[in-house]
Amino acid sequence: MKIKRKKNIWPIIIIIVVVVIAAAVTAGIFINKRATEIEQDNQDREIQGIAISIVPKVEYYIGDSLDLSGLMIQVIAGTNEYSYHVTYPNAELQISGFDSSVANDELPITVSYKGFTATFNVKIKEHASASPVLEKIEISDNFKTTYKLDEWNRTGPDYTGVYLTLIYSDGSKVENIQLKAKHIYNAVQQSAAGETEIVIKYSDGVTTVELPITITITE
Repeated sequence: MKIKRKKNIWPIIIIIVVVVIAAAVTAGIFINKRATEIEQDNQDREIQGIAISIVPKVEYYIGDSLDLSGLMIQVIAGTNEYSYHVTYPNAELQISGFDSSVANDELPITVSYKGFTATFNVKIKEHASASPVLEKIEISDNFKTTYKLDEWNRTGPDYTGVYLTLIYSDGSKVENIQLKAKHIYNAVQQSAAGETEIVIKYSDGVTTVELPITITITE
């Protein structure tokens, strides 16, 4: 009795798989190429207009530079049934109208693309004014600066009826601030006649300013 050998079908299967894969790759290349061609054809259609799709930064301070990060426009082409998007930066996108030299609540910025324009508004704000800073203090002329030794050691500086003037960085002044014992520092007893220095110190809650004053002690 003869034994029949089974035919090896694997080579046939491999050939079929290779043919199928090759056909799929070829079809994919063709489809991608065709899609690219269609996209290019659509973009070559006559443009009907453009619109702002994504607005970039819209609030600035005086002196700031324009920030167009995220800007995107929609281009309407053909008979309005087709559109595509263009994002910044793009050589064909032209921007004009930005001026941050002065404050402006509604400054129009014009975006141009292939002869068509669209606009969006930005706001130019002034910087918040810095609060004036206390720069120095002055003391009224009636502040006594000469004392006898025993008088000084007994009573210390006489601040009765003495007032301070506060002078701020913007030139403004606050007058008639009554001098009090809490404003006077380094007023210590002396062992002999001579000169000593005290300090008038005032704080407006933000800034502290000192005013050194020379006191003359006599016998």
